[in-house]
Formats: sequence, structure tokens, C-alpha cells
Amino acid sequence: MTGVCGLVSILTYMAICVERYIVIICPLHASNWCTRSRILLVINSIWAFAIMYRLPYFDLIGTEKHEYGCFLEFLPFHWVSEFVFIHLSVFIISATLYYKTCKVLWSMEVLDYARLNGHSLIT
Repeated sequence: MTGVCGLVSILTYMAICVERYIVIICPLHASNWCTRSRILLVINSIWAFAIMYRLPYFDLIGTEKHEYGCFLEFLPFHWVSEFVFIHLSVFIISATLYYKTCKVLWSMEVLDYARLNGHSLIT
């Protein structure tokens, strides 16, 4: 269950990142794209994907009993592929979206500052 909750956490972070990007970059379309029903659909899809993605791990992970304790067995390839597929892709996508969002917010902030202080900016 820990793996499912961790995956849900990562994907929820990604959904929040996309929602913030939409609201800031396309504010006129945000009310149409970010409706309550779509948000509920995204949340349910995230949970369904996380559960389905983690189901095979219950067969791959087991314990091996020894006389001096139990050890967790797992295949390292699956952890590496998960890192690349989930964690690294989420990092790259969220970094790109936040970069674009910050770029727009910073340019708006500079223009607002110039307008308030009576400066004219040549664009």
C-alpha cells in the first residue's frame, strides 16, 4: 500500500502542476478545462492507475526466511524502470511547466512594475 500512496502522491503533484500551468498560461480557458467533474475524473484516474501499476509488484516482491531473520527480495530492474518512467518523467515535465509558468509570471511582474513607476518598456 505504501507504493500505491507514494505513486498517487507523485501523480497528484503532477496534476497540480498541470492545473497551475493551465490557470496561469491560459486563464480564459481555465474555467472550461478545470471543472469539478474533470478534477474528480483526474483524481479517480490517478488512483486507478496507481493501483493497476502496483499490482504486479505484489508478485515480484516477497520475503525470504533465513534462520537469522527475513530479507526483502525484489528485482532491481523494476525499481530502475519505475524511477525512469515515473519519477524522472514527472520531474522533467513539472520543471518544464514551472519554468514556463515562472517566465510568464516574471514578465507580467516586470510590466506591472514598469507601469506603476511610469517607465516605458520597449518590447
